[in-house]
Amino acid sequence: MTDARQDSTTQVPTCLGDLTVRVVGSGPPALLWHSLLVDSSSWCRVEADLAERRTLVMVDAPGHGGSACPPRRFSIHDCAAAALDVMDALDVGVADWLGVAWGGRVGLAFAAAYGERVRSLTTFSAPPYCLPAVWRHVTASLLLPYRAVGPLAPVTEAAMTSLLGERARRTDVDAAILVSRAFLGAERAGLARSVRNTLLHPEDLSGILDRVAVPTLVVAGGADETFTAEDAALVARSMPRARSDVLESVFRLAPVERPHETVKLVLEHWDESAWV
Repeated sequence: MTDARQDSTTQVPTCLGDLTVRVVGSGPPALLWHSLLVDSSSWCRVEADLAERRTLVMVDAPGHGGSACPPRRFSIHDCAAAALDVMDALDVGVADWLGVAWGGRVGLAFAAAYGERVRSLTTFSAPPYCLPAVWRHVTASLLLPYRAVGPLAPVTEAAMTSLLGERARRTDVDAAILVSRAFLGAERAGLARSVRNTLLHPEDLSGILDRVAVPTLVVAGGADETFTAEDAALVARSMPRARSDVLESVFRLAPVERPHETVKLVLEHWDESAWV
């Protein structure tokens, strides 16, 4: 991958089907993997600033955005392997990883397995341990009607509530539109399969944290009670070269809810990582 300014979208064959990948910006590459239920458009509020410093490789994850329905049941580690396929196909040797929620968990698995391909890792709202069982029960109750008849109002409202904090939903119309469009625009079968694999068959990644040896920033949202600042600090202490931070008033989608603060944290981490 060259350092010349790029802006292109392509389909990349991977072990989890064809993934839509947009490449924009210039400089060293950074791979961006979004949260469940949205797509790579969720980076749009930070894209311009980050693309001045990095060539952004923004992946639509399996079953999301323009990417194909995953052909089989998959794990977080399969997602990491698919990301490796993307990097190899685009001739990306080493990249900074940015991941939100699901994307952060995939980043942890990727850094543990392919550490030589990661320059730095930044995760937002990405607990490595399994989420509470009540989440899985709620998800299961919503999946059936979603698969049968699509995103009815109660299902869409539940998705929005799981992604955006109350402040953003009430006061930031553009954020709410951005997230709802990504959710409503997904292909139904693919999104349902990805949700089922990711949330209904959870994986505990706590046991691999000591193998994540790259400079890592673990960010919590101050409004997210499922992954607090204290949780982020504890996770960071489990890794050799990690630190934690918190973005106040953010729920789970920091790049959507607090783009300027998100960019500031990421650029600072990239600058610090360059000296490690």
